[in-house]
Amino acid sequence: MPLFATQELSLAMKCLLCSMLRFCRRAVSSALGKDNEMKRYFSAYRRSCGGSAIDLWPLLVWLVLIGVAGRSLGAQSDAPPPSRNRAEFVGMWEGVCQDGKPLVLLMIGSISNEIEGTISLGNVNFGNSAGNRTGTCTATDPASRDHSMPIKNALVDGQKLTFESARGLKFEMVLTSGDSAALRFLSTPMEDAAFDIHKKSP
Repeated sequence: MPLFATQELSLAMKCLLCSMLRFCRRAVSSALGKDNEMKRYFSAYRRSCGGSAIDLWPLLVWLVLIGVAGRSLGAQSDAPPPSRNRAEFVGMWEGVCQDGKPLVLLMIGSISNEIEGTISLGNVNFGNSAGNRTGTCTATDPASRDHSMPIKNALVDGQKLTFESARGLKFEMVLTSGDSAALRFLSTPMEDAAFDIHKKSP
């Protein structure tokens, strides 16, 4: 907590204690017929607060403001940086088959804190789909920007981005480095295969 806030809190607690002691003094003095020893005991505390009456409302307001400010600063320091995660996905991504032809072209952008973009898929031969776990393929008709379609329902979860194509195909993209990621085709026979894609431009 900042020094000025600590000093304000210490002063507020001291004055609050003095006010409570004066209240107790009145109650005890009334019950004991204003006992002289009790009066001297509480008078010492009153002198330490300046001997003047204290309005508790400003003190309570200060205490509330200090508590709210502390919670607010704590929440800001603990909040995750979602915008940074989104920025890591933004750019033009390309995945190629072993024959060097594009399997997928993925353009990702971030507008108003939302992921938007397009995807183009080529006509590809995956060979034995059931046994293909390494993402091998041969492109019979490479992916082209001319056949791109919008993506939707994009959701960032840490280093993972899930989204759908306009035709309802579901994808999962997991960052493996600053400019590399693994792309999976969900709910398909190739779901367990991971295809390497690389960022071509920011």
